[in-house]
Amino acid sequence: MITSLFMLDHASPESEQSSLFRLTREFARQNIPIETELPLQTKAGDLIVVAGGGNASDVIANMRHLRELGLRTIYALDTAAGVSEIELRSLADRLEKERFHFKQTEAILYLLNSAEHFVYAYPKADVAASIVVIFQATNRVLLVRRKNEPFGGMLALPGGFLRPLIEDLPGCASRELHEETGLCIPKAMLTPLSVRSNPGRDTRGHVIDHGFLALLSREEERMALLQLQADDDAEEVMLLPVKQALLEPLAADHKQILEEAIGRRSVFKENLANRFWSFFVGITAKVREQRAGAAL
Repeated sequence: MITSLFMLDHASPESEQSSLFRLTREFARQNIPIETELPLQTKAGDLIVVAGGGNASDVIANMRHLRELGLRTIYALDTAAGVSEIELRSLADRLEKERFHFKQTEAILYLLNSAEHFVYAYPKADVAASIVVIFQATNRVLLVRRKNEPFGGMLALPGGFLRPLIEDLPGCASRELHEETGLCIPKAMLTPLSVRSNPGRDTRGHVIDHGFLALLSREEERMALLQLQADDDAEEVMLLPVKQALLEPLAADHKQILEEAIGRRSVFKENLANRFWSFFVGITAKVREQRAGAAL
């Protein structure tokens, strides 16, 4: 149960259409306290919504302080004031790396008004995306060595969990690929593969995984090699010949995903050379995003 709304920097709604206005209006309607000063009228273990703030470092600092007080928090991501879309994505990355929960205002309003839709008498599955990147000219596939459990130390395809109400599955695959390997591939270049939903495929619980395939041309490969760098959950990033990769023990059911991708790539007859410009534009946008994030 959400016990209060904490407003950072005495944030005030810009208009009646703003996310912050709709959020504060609903808290007031339900007589849930709205607070602007520390200490909060809450106790350790309470769940609060945090909103406002226009500086990523200040938001993170406040979230850390609230965690130290023993509070559970959800940050209303789209209430950050005067923040561009690129800066918002950077803030989301920082919140995720520090294991803070965040949602869009629409999701928080739904939670406030329809809690029964989020709390079921039975467990819900998680959703993830994995991506197979094949370099056509050299017949190599991109793999990472996992840093953390489960499957710590094993080779795996890049991938990770979906951010609910923040992104779609192709966006998740593109983001996770960039976070783990540094490679920037626009989601429009991803081809869906099959879905794996075996309840025992992941030791963390029932994880439904959606596969994606990206085929890179020789020109795209040259640009990609300049970007590769292990980060996030990846300890190492590498390119292996496809035949060798099939002989390696891969995490979870990633060998099954790789086999499907290899079997289907001959079906896709798209002209990779004509797609090179899309790839270049995607990389340029990511570089701008990284520079904006570094400036926060």
